[in-house]
Amino acid sequence: MHDTTTLAGRPSSASQLTLSQIMDQHHTNLMGTVHGGRILNIIDSVAGVVAARHSDGPAVTAAIDETAFLRAVRVGDVVHVDARITWAGRSSMEVAVKVTADRWDRAV
Repeated sequence: MHDTTTLAGRPSSASQLTLSQIMDQHHTNLMGTVHGGRILNIIDSVAGVVAARHSDGPAVTAAIDETAFLRAVRVGDVVHVDARITWAGRSSMEVAVKVTADRWDRAV
C-alpha cells in the first residue's frame, strides 16, 4: 500500500533569515579586529535556525565547505548574515550563508 500522507515540500524562502549585529570590543582579538571564530559562531547559529525552520525540527552542522575572510571586521561595524536553504534531501540539507559588514566610519 502506498503512503500518501507525506508533507508537501516547503519553499526555501519560508526558512531564510538575516541577522544583523553590531560588533563590540568583546568580539575582538589582539589585532583589534573581530575574531574569525566569532564570525563562524554567528554563521553556525543563523544556519542552524534556517535548517531547523526548514525541517521543522532540530538540526546540527555536519560540515562547512569553505570560509574565506576577505576583509577585517572592526569594532562598531554592523555584520549582516544572510542564510537560505539551497538543497534539501530526506535527512540532510545545504544552507548557503553570506556575511557582509558595514563600516561604522563610512557614509552609505
